[in-house]
Amino acid sequence: MKFKFNLLTLIVVLVIVFGNVVPARGDFRLPHGVLFHHIGYNYAPSVIQEENTQKFWWCGQGTVPGTSFTTDVIYNNSYNFKTGEWSEPAMVLWPSLGKWDSQYTCDPSVIQGTFSNPKENGKNYSYAMYYGGTDDISGNCRVGLAYSNDGVTWVKYGKPVIYPQSYPTSSYGAGQPATYNSDRKAGIVLFHTDTSTSLGQRVWVRKTTDGINFSSPILLSNQGAFLFADSDFALDPVSGYVYAATPVFGRPGDRDIYSFVLCKMPAEQLLHGQGVWETLGYVDTTLTGFYLNHSPGLLRDKYGYIAPLLPKVIVYFSGGSNDPSTWDLTWARWAPTPINKGNEAQVGCVVRTGEFEGAQDAYGKDLLC
Repeated sequence: MKFKFNLLTLIVVLVIVFGNVVPARGDFRLPHGVLFHHIGYNYAPSVIQEENTQKFWWCGQGTVPGTSFTTDVIYNNSYNFKTGEWSEPAMVLWPSLGKWDSQYTCDPSVIQGTFSNPKENGKNYSYAMYYGGTDDISGNCRVGLAYSNDGVTWVKYGKPVIYPQSYPTSSYGAGQPATYNSDRKAGIVLFHTDTSTSLGQRVWVRKTTDGINFSSPILLSNQGAFLFADSDFALDPVSGYVYAATPVFGRPGDRDIYSFVLCKMPAEQLLHGQGVWETLGYVDTTLTGFYLNHSPGLLRDKYGYIAPLLPKVIVYFSGGSNDPSTWDLTWARWAPTPINKGNEAQVGCVVRTGEFEGAQDAYGKDLLC
């Protein structure tokens, strides 16, 4: 499994920032179950809602085709709300031996738009996947790019589009991308972790107009929420807010964190390195029953917008124990307080149903909350 981060450092930093561990807020209801069981570990999902279908891409354990090399690869499947059926998980992206991403490919962020691949004489694609990869198992991660027209068959750009700011680095590097499309074409706003600067592990943002050539990084504000590894982001273009899911608490000796926070901030402030995060609520062991709850991915539309789902916020993540083979994908839904349901005002809550019990669609109709 790829290098993730120094959990002890995370715990020390977050205790300093937030104080003692806090319970999940009253916005939540105890969830249960997982989406599906898939052999090995499964985490860091990127999820897109298109009409009655949710499409998933995530990091899991797999063997590079034609070899015996087992490492982090990227899987895809989908759920059809009309039929109530899952497609079979399929490995769709893996390391290219002898290339810059030969050790692992992980942490996908999939976005739609109109993308032109200069490596193929400008051939157009409707999907872009940004992912973390490296040829050095000890670190030096970079962000790569792949193109697709169906979300299943991918063509790699062939070289990184984002490097660590101090390159090469013996630390983790630059990775764990999260994206939204600012113009529904190739105007991508990309958030990513970078551990190579004197600031340690922080989250940065960059922009591009062609999906390839990115601006200089801007350091994101940690006011109100300490952004760390494995954060995810989505835009509400109506209100102008960016929503985030970011790690909060871990235990010494654990493989990953057990709690993350949902929060939001005006994009105009965030993209200039300013602003204070507004907390929506926490997902943790008390809420889910899972010992670890980590690597969240917000449910978005094909452009990375969260607006069609609001006021609810749906987040997918990995739940399990310290044994990575128990890590399966699950989800939680946050709703504001109060929610009018019939003649009653219901306290805001998060509901997670591994089998989408009673769901008619992903926008909250006929769900428990």
